[in-house]
Amino acid sequence: ADRSTKFIRSRSLSCEIMARFLAILLQGLLVVSTADQGVPAVQKVIQMLENMQAKVKEEKNADEVAFAEFKTWCEMESGDLKKQISENGQEIERLGASIGKLGSEIKTLGEEIGTVHQEVASHEADKKQETEQREKDRAAFLEE
Repeated sequence: ADRSTKFIRSRSLSCEIMARFLAILLQGLLVVSTADQGVPAVQKVIQMLENMQAKVKEEKNADEVAFAEFKTWCEMESGDLKKQISENGQEIERLGASIGKLGSEIKTLGEEIGTVHQEVASHEADKKQETEQREKDRAAFLEE
């Protein structure tokens, strides 16, 4: 993101320089048209244009370097992202299979828990019935 911001700022700066160039050119033309000297004013405008051209070339080079860095970064990130997407896709498949397996285990264990609850309830009922029967037998024994 930092490199892309740098690249965008660089482009904005180039537009700003072009606007300044046009303003200087217009000022130079006004000076040339109002000056009686002629040649020195024209030479001054030519010098200003040459300076502006040098600045534009420097900025172009800086823009090209910034863009090359940004492009390299994008290419590197693209490769990393493709690798991560592939790895994450495999992880999703693995986790999906695991979820399916665990889902069937949950169902099986739930059924087993239900069976155990029924058995416990049955044993509790048997225990209660046996306890009542023992108490009756004891009471009958004590009466004899």
